[in-house]
Amino acid sequence: MQSDKAPIATSSLAGAEELTRLNRSALPADAYRTLLDNMSEGVSLSDEGGIIVYTNPAENRMFGYRPGELLGQHVSVQNAYPPDENERIVATVIAELKASGFWRGEWRNRRKDGEVFTTTSRISAVDIEGRLHWLCVQEDITEQTRAADELRTSEARLALATHAASLGIWDWEIATGRMAYSPLAKEICGFAPEQEVTYENAKAVTHPDDYPRTSAMARRALDPELREVQPYEYRIVRPDGSIRWVIAHGEAVFDDVGGQPRAVRYVGTLQDITDRKQTEQELREQFAILAQLAEGVIVADANGRLTFVNDSAARLHGVGALGVEPGHYSDTYHLFTEDGRPYPPLELPLSRALRGETVEDARWLVQRPDGTSILAIGGARPIRDQAGDQIGAVLTLRDDTARDAAQRALRENEARLRAITDNLPGGMVYQVRVDADGEGRSFQFLSQSFEKLTGYSLDQVAAEPLLPYRTILPEDAGSLALAEEEAIRSLSPFDHEVRFRRADGEVRWARIISAPRQQTDGSTIWDGIKIDVTDQKRLETELNALNESLERRVRDRTVELERVHEQLRQSQKLEAMGQLTGGVAHDFNNLLTPILGSLDLVVQKPGLGEREQRLLRAALESAERAKTLVQRLLAFARRQPLQLGPVDVSATIGGMIDLVASTSGPRVRVSTDVQDGLPAALAERNQLEMALLNLCVNARDAMPEGGELSIAARRVAFTTGPSGELEPGKYVSIAVSDTGLGMTPEVAAKAIEPFFSTKGIGRGTGLGLSMVHGLASQLGGRMVIKSKLGLGTTIELILPVAEGVQTLPETVLDATIRPEKAKGTVLLVDDEESVRISTAEMLLEMGYTVRQAASGAEALRVLESWRAQFLLTDHLMPGMTGTELAEQVKRSHPTTRVLVISGYADIDGLPTKFPRLTKPFRKHELASALDGLIAKGR
Repeated sequence: MQSDKAPIATSSLAGAEELTRLNRSALPADAYRTLLDNMSEGVSLSDEGGIIVYTNPAENRMFGYRPGELLGQHVSVQNAYPPDENERIVATVIAELKASGFWRGEWRNRRKDGEVFTTTSRISAVDIEGRLHWLCVQEDITEQTRAADELRTSEARLALATHAASLGIWDWEIATGRMAYSPLAKEICGFAPEQEVTYENAKAVTHPDDYPRTSAMARRALDPELREVQPYEYRIVRPDGSIRWVIAHGEAVFDDVGGQPRAVRYVGTLQDITDRKQTEQELREQFAILAQLAEGVIVADANGRLTFVNDSAARLHGVGALGVEPGHYSDTYHLFTEDGRPYPPLELPLSRALRGETVEDARWLVQRPDGTSILAIGGARPIRDQAGDQIGAVLTLRDDTARDAAQRALRENEARLRAITDNLPGGMVYQVRVDADGEGRSFQFLSQSFEKLTGYSLDQVAAEPLLPYRTILPEDAGSLALAEEEAIRSLSPFDHEVRFRRADGEVRWARIISAPRQQTDGSTIWDGIKIDVTDQKRLETELNALNESLERRVRDRTVELERVHEQLRQSQKLEAMGQLTGGVAHDFNNLLTPILGSLDLVVQKPGLGEREQRLLRAALESAERAKTLVQRLLAFARRQPLQLGPVDVSATIGGMIDLVASTSGPRVRVSTDVQDGLPAALAERNQLEMALLNLCVNARDAMPEGGELSIAARRVAFTTGPSGELEPGKYVSIAVSDTGLGMTPEVAAKAIEPFFSTKGIGRGTGLGLSMVHGLASQLGGRMVIKSKLGLGTTIELILPVAEGVQTLPETVLDATIRPEKAKGTVLLVDDEESVRISTAEMLLEMGYTVRQAASGAEALRVLESWRAQFLLTDHLMPGMTGTELAEQVKRSHPTTRVLVISGYADIDGLPTKFPRLTKPFRKHELASALDGLIAKGR
């Protein structure tokens, strides 16, 4: 193949003598070369003897050869069959080719490096200059079956152009028979320039096979009744024997003599269309190649009219074979975006390519005439002639519906599996890779639930890949290693129980179950699950210790297990934010109660070293901080226990000003503006001080470069309440203002959300404003945020005036332990075993005699045979609440003093007539509460 730019050898095409006809194309050479070079399928041409004369780049890449390296070699170099089998298979294929001209099937091939792979091959017999050749188009399906999404869109560029030919003029004077030919007409027919052309000359150059047709058309043109004017194509045989194709346009001139019209002249033009006819033949050959491609190919001219659609594209669009109706692509087919909207015609890949753009990996929906639709993926690019002018565009596409659906399903399954594995209660999913030698191990996957199970983060595992193994207790690591070695040796499922230590030091039991999957590289992937079975192990221990001969104990244990499981199922139900927060705070208080009580008892033990005391104090301090955090959660949930009374706002602010000034630093100027005669507010002094301190700390942090912090207080009254949120009445307003950074409306709207903070990691809990907001709401007041970015922030607390409310004396808890021992009997009731244990230890150290019960019903049974001077009961318990138990005990045992213990204030369920002690508490707080019962005689 030759062009006016470069030989087609750049496409690894050899044997120009054999491929002369194949290489003559109506397309520009560059466009045809680009089309072949960008095909994703391998194309090769061999002569009848099997010698390769052409390979495209895809063929070279597929077999691992450099361009031109396969030329001149026998096709057997590409085959992977044994020699005897290869001869048999090749003979069968050639026989079918000679019989039908076409063969299609799968073929085993061998790359240059020896690797064997499989292709789908389509072989056609091609006649080139009278010699038989084999055209093979093949596609590597090895990679396709492994990763369909890696299929690349083959692109084809097809340029169709026509060349305007010069016209020769002829004139036949019918009466005289004289023929007049222009110089170009003589040149076309092979006449000498000086030759006089006669009718016989014109007849002599007409090809004998075409003369009857041309003569018939001339007669119809000369017939006065028909006067047909139609162009007609025919062959001429020049005097030198060469054959040319021409197209003639002729029209008769009539003379109406005596009322009888007759033709007097026949004039017309003659145009040599030999190149066009040859081009058409070559296009048919080229289109035959394109028609075999698995990808769809659509070609449009420069005006957007479709000029070619191959069979694959027709099938994708649900239209007829190669029939193309005139019109633009967007008008011919119904195309939509992936979300179902009509695709803007100007944005379609083919439309963009017609504007000179190159489009890759575009996606669109094709609505077919039968109502079905497919997801198409493809690209488009302009077609240019040798001069660089755009003459059209080509679009390649393939059906991506199945692959896209598979990918979506895979993503959904992965997301669903991830959601399940990341939220396993008390368990985790993992994958461990074991090297082929059975030694090296590495975690390929850990579910997010690993963090909940072990207390370690996945980032820590990334930094220390074998961290999950490090958590196993040394005394269990040996048995685990032996069990793993046996499972690796036999490639059998693995099931083993070990103890591990969480990040917080707690030792737990785990059951590890996994199964092997061997990999091609000899390694093994172990898919497994690690389940926390501590509760089960504890239950097993307890069950083994029971007296199996006593049916009653078995029944009681069965009932207890069912109750524990029911509690577990109930604890997993989600509630609204306030209920959830209160419940979490209650659980935290139950957890903190034994922690605080136990630490409080241990720290007072004599003989502790300085290091032990320091560690215990640090633990106590952390527990107290946790207690404060729970109080903030309760404040947000508006469930903290408050002792309300009149609070002197002026005195409170005055007493805090020095503390605020010292904590704010020298760069912040602190001022106050308190109205004279300010009435007392209905609040709890400690909680109000904490709220004001929180607001002042936030104001200070908002002024990193310094500024002004002011605290103002005044009386206000509302007739309807702002936005209807407050009851009409008298209120006290306390406003904390700063000149700091300020907040955007979006940040201000989210400021009261729990755990929302703009201070950065490690600089705040995000509960400060949540606590203040919850406190104000619980007091029957309101918190208002006024802020502008860059102009500062004012946060106003509006609290009700304490009218007609007597001042409550503050309860001072004696933090010292009395030297004398208390005497009395105490019935301690709590469904939390750890709370009962720690509280009982405190009571025993105080000198009380203690009996324990896990429920109200059990407590009533104890009281039938044992007299208790004090009843200490948890409020929230399964079955019978603490207050319900207290009511029954007071009716049947009036002298028994009752103290109700609660993790948070349940306003509706905890009557105020019973003294209360809030979890968590320390020993001196419990002692003081009991002393209060004795003093009040309750």
